[in-house]
Amino acid sequence: MFHVKPRRPDDREGCEAIGSIVATRIEVAFPGLGLPGSAPKIAAKIGRFATILALWGTKINLTADPTDHDETTFHVLDSLAPAWLAAMHPETPLGRSFGKGRRMLDVGSGAGFPGLILAAVTGIDTVLVESRRKRANFLRAAAATMGLPRVTVIHSWATPADIPSGFDLITARAVGRHREFFELAAAALKPGGIAMLYLSMEQPIDGEAALACGLVELPCMQYEVSRGEDTLRRVLGLWLKATSA
Repeated sequence: MFHVKPRRPDDREGCEAIGSIVATRIEVAFPGLGLPGSAPKIAAKIGRFATILALWGTKINLTADPTDHDETTFHVLDSLAPAWLAAMHPETPLGRSFGKGRRMLDVGSGAGFPGLILAAVTGIDTVLVESRRKRANFLRAAAATMGLPRVTVIHSWATPADIPSGFDLITARAVGRHREFFELAAAALKPGGIAMLYLSMEQPIDGEAALACGLVELPCMQYEVSRGEDTLRRVLGLWLKATSA
């Protein structure tokens, strides 16, 4: 398959071509996702994101290949899954998590998946926590480039002792230690808030650890997303922070 590759790290023209391809693919896919908002406007924001991802990604480690528009499109569509599942099921706890006045926390934000992408589509107040300085700088630059004034980036290790609190939703897309995520969720969420993990179909979860943190498991949501010529089956794991007695 043909890929546009920047000729050098500062090849803005090549990076903009990648952004244009990703934007076109998102705009084509947008109507089928049932998301609110203007497809051209959302696609334009994501196109600018793909451009800056390719530009910065040739200098610092963000994704395996930030110049591969197929991979970037996959990461974007996978990141969008909670938003379109919420739009399909507005009566569910997940559906209510993206409503007006809600706040979302994305821990270990890395290259901006899923936090920046969800923020671009939902418009809710979003805080991204990233421990690596260069990636935190990238997230700030990307949020500005995308025109997302309601996104805040915190350069810090996420620990239960110092994580921000009062959130309606906490999410992570690449988590190795689920117990630590549940501890963060317990500290960051308001009662009735939702903890959300992106998972593969085969990925085991420590349900006892979630329960010990006061998180009640909700029915998971399965979905499919294209990755090049393949279709992957994925799962959103969901937990509700118990309300006070």
